[in-house]
Amino acid sequence: MEKDITISYQLLNALVDFDWPGNVRQLQNTIERMVILAKSSRLDLDDLPIDIKNKLKESKASITKTEIEYSDNVILPKTVEELEINAIKRALEESGFIIKKAAQILGITPRQLRYRMDKYKIPFRK
Repeated sequence: MEKDITISYQLLNALVDFDWPGNVRQLQNTIERMVILAKSSRLDLDDLPIDIKNKLKESKASITKTEIEYSDNVILPKTVEELEINAIKRALEESGFIIKKAAQILGITPRQLRYRMDKYKIPFRK
């Protein structure tokens, strides 16, 4: 998008707390949509799509600042990378480190999963 976007920790916490029934694809599409529609260079809770806001309210997900002191902004590409790494690790653990099952959980092919595991240096076995 060629945009210099930052993301607030409140939004980051909301993204982490959300269940993401559409897996990584839904997360990626949501972030891309927020970047495209961004009215400023900083994404915040107000930038979340209304359907996700409503689901967060329904599930009573806690959207609070992290207890660790950080600056108020995070560079978006690093944040997306961290979310993807966490999703991959969670899927691998849920699948017992079976690549095919983990890929199904994430909604990607086993080849795409292995590529991302290599890219992020995630080990094949725990």
